[in-house]
Amino acid sequence: MKPNIKKSVILSLICMFCGLISVSFFESDFHTSIANIVILLIIFTVDNVYPSVLFVLTGVGLYLLRILVSTLSSSDLLTGIQTFAPELLFYLVYGVFTVLYLHLFEKHRNSSLWYFLPFILFDYLANNVELLVRMGTKLFLYENQLTILSVAFIRTLIFVVILKFFEQYRLLLIQKEHEDRYKQILIFIARLNEDVVWLEKNTDMIEKTMSTSYKLYDRLNTRGGDKELAKMALAVSHDVHEIKKEYLLILRGLSVVLETEEHDDGMYIKDLINLIKESILSLAKERKQKVSLEITIKDNFYTKKQYLLLSVFRNMLVNALESSDKRDCHIVLTEHQEEDMYVFTISDNGSGISQENIVDIFQPGYSTKINYETGEVNRGMGLSLVKNMIDIDFKGHIKVESSHKGTTFTIALNKEALQ
Repeated sequence: MKPNIKKSVILSLICMFCGLISVSFFESDFHTSIANIVILLIIFTVDNVYPSVLFVLTGVGLYLLRILVSTLSSSDLLTGIQTFAPELLFYLVYGVFTVLYLHLFEKHRNSSLWYFLPFILFDYLANNVELLVRMGTKLFLYENQLTILSVAFIRTLIFVVILKFFEQYRLLLIQKEHEDRYKQILIFIARLNEDVVWLEKNTDMIEKTMSTSYKLYDRLNTRGGDKELAKMALAVSHDVHEIKKEYLLILRGLSVVLETEEHDDGMYIKDLINLIKESILSLAKERKQKVSLEITIKDNFYTKKQYLLLSVFRNMLVNALESSDKRDCHIVLTEHQEEDMYVFTISDNGSGISQENIVDIFQPGYSTKINYETGEVNRGMGLSLVKNMIDIDFKGHIKVESSHKGTTFTIALNKEALQ
């Protein structure tokens, strides 16, 4: 069985049992159910279903189900067959009208209310066919026609209201998905910016290494040194030069991406900090660590250097989280103004930094995050690079105070540099 047919058959079973939810009018044998409402909702919300299969199987299935229930209760099979046959006509007629309408106006399908008005007529006509068999000419009495029209209007209205609710709910989900994706992109670009900083730093190191190896070759070659060693030094210099070219190509490509992103609109600092807060909470969850963040931002300023700020504050908060050797980590971030500076303090309740190490934490290559079993060092961004960004990009400064009760970093950023 084809997947779409199988899906339609399964959904028809759902519609069939929904048909048992009904209200009786005129006489006890006429049942007004919600099955056709459910069928229409499936047609307009589920992809790749066959409306004709839904109507035929629902009508036939509900007909057989009513006969079964009637036979079990009254033990009269023939009466059940005759009594519920007209209901089968309703689903067949309603189905024919609906399928034809959907086929003829497929290209014009939309969510406007006008598009759904014909379904009132389809319901009205299908009920008339069923009740003509049941009631004969009594059907055309004014009271009966008004009741049939009211039923058709109410059922179609219920269908449209539920469908509109589904559409709005889907739009909210899509909007939430887009917001989450945008946040992930912002964090990704910030981390990409960190990698660019490292690449620029390593490019300088590569340049120095290439220069040193070439000087070694020159000395060995001109001062009567070992010729083989001289060739090896020259080969190293050449290889480093090739690595540098590839490095610069990668760095240029990443820089183009970041320059493009810099033309985007900026962010308010509260939005930026809240974004980082979500990232930290997610990281803490991965680490199975409880963390509480206490944030006080007095000045909700606007900046177009959001990616640099994301890099700075994300790394500072990650450091605060990772520095805690306690199950419960408490981080406090505050902001206030001092003349032409915005001043941020980031405090944690970690084990602190020893006075022996505190003088080195802003030095290149310094890290306390060492896995002594594997020897692996968690590079992160490095406080030296954080300090470099604060000093150069934000014309500010950073200082640290620490004890066995925790660590506090104070970051001052120039207002003009944030614009």
